Amino acid sequence: MADRVRHLDGIPFSIHDKGETPPRFVHDVHVSSGRIDTVPTSASVVEVTGDTTVKSSSGKVYGLHICFDGVTVGDKVELKDDGSVRFTFVADATDQSYPFTPCVGMPFDTDISVAITKTSGSVYVTLVYS
Repeated sequence: MADRVRHLDGIPFSIHDKGETPPRFVHDVHVSSGRIDTVPTSASVVEVTGDTTVKSSSGKVYGLHICFDGVTVGDKVELKDDGSVRFTFVADATDQSYPFTPCVGMPFDTDISVAITKTSGSVYVTLVYS
């Protein structure tokens, strides 16, 4: 099947058979496997250690890595969209590392913010977003 360019809510994506080389669009739909892959055309990376608004407009989170170093069990990291919690990770050990990569980009409608609640130690959050 030849590639056909389509739009889904204004976002270009392509339809192609499994095994074909996909073109570089934001979304690729594989007809034979029935799946959608979200691939950012570009992304940014930031590391934060405290409450931060990472992006003050809509966007997507493609990856997250949290490192707890000497924290108190129960300390937490939250990703928020306009103040609403979208993702929470609570430390269950004093030293811990947690990678999170959603299978598709996690959409944020208003902004992308990180909230860190800690009693002691250090928390490092690395975020891949667009």
